[in-house]
Amino acid sequence: MGLLRKKKDAPDQTAADLGFGTLLGDEVSRFINRDGTFNVQKVGNNGYYAYEQLVEMSWSRFFLVVGVYFVGVNLLFAFGFGLIGLEHIAGMEAISFWPGLLEAFFFSVQTFTSVGYGVLHPSGPAANLLASLDALVGLMSFALATGLFFSRFARPVAKIAFSNIGLITPFRDGTSFQMRMVNKRSNQLINMEARMMLTWMERNPDGIRKRQFASLDLELNRISLFPMNWTLVHPIKKESPLFEKTAEDLRDMQVEVLVMVQGFDETYHQEIHARASYLANEIRWGVRFLPMFNTESGQATRVDLALLDATVPLEGQVVNGV
Repeated sequence: MGLLRKKKDAPDQTAADLGFGTLLGDEVSRFINRDGTFNVQKVGNNGYYAYEQLVEMSWSRFFLVVGVYFVGVNLLFAFGFGLIGLEHIAGMEAISFWPGLLEAFFFSVQTFTSVGYGVLHPSGPAANLLASLDALVGLMSFALATGLFFSRFARPVAKIAFSNIGLITPFRDGTSFQMRMVNKRSNQLINMEARMMLTWMERNPDGIRKRQFASLDLELNRISLFPMNWTLVHPIKKESPLFEKTAEDLRDMQVEVLVMVQGFDETYHQEIHARASYLANEIRWGVRFLPMFNTESGQATRVDLALLDATVPLEGQVVNGV
């Protein structure tokens, strides 16, 4: 019991660790890429998962894969009919090999898709067996394609755009780190919650630089509705790792501000997640964000997405910038 009590009462040294560990040193460029993906590449025997790739790849690449698969499979069956003998496809007009192979390709397409115009049909046991296999592969392929289409359409994808820059700018009686985000889609996001962390390199008494993590307190970390833009504000107080730091200090510390957001998508009735990060060279000083919205009497509030990164200079101020 004493051992258990000691472990329970001991401070949690990993509470602020996001899972990247503290051993990653100066060679790490950033932890989270601008598109929200982790800056981690897995090598070795990590395997290949076709379903994951097909669901997560872009639509253009997905259609390219489907098209290549469709043409490739039917070409394979066309060569199969050619090996059996094109004379076993009744109704074929072409006599030479290559024109006949082209007709065999279109015959495979008709069989694969179960269209069956009736002009061409297999003749003989071998051709009928290959045509049956062609139809079976087509049936299974369309079933898989339908499932993939549904998975891709039904998968909730957060279209939350983060500002490309963060700001060190005045806030109330002090300074703050600020960044902002906006939902690019017209769907309704509710119960939004944000978390901000800072990672930096710090030299210990032995002179060894070690990566540190710390949570950054936010003025407001949760909102019930997300109809407009949301500016996250971290007030830089004495307990903040950014307190009294200059732009040169941030570059030397190799800081990276990590932002993680989650909320509920009413369209899909599922939880969505989004991430972003800001390096020292992506933090601006001596400016403030320009408002993204405007209102007119009797009109709906307009949010201009093009103003996400818009800033205006402060009136003759530079906040610890160099």
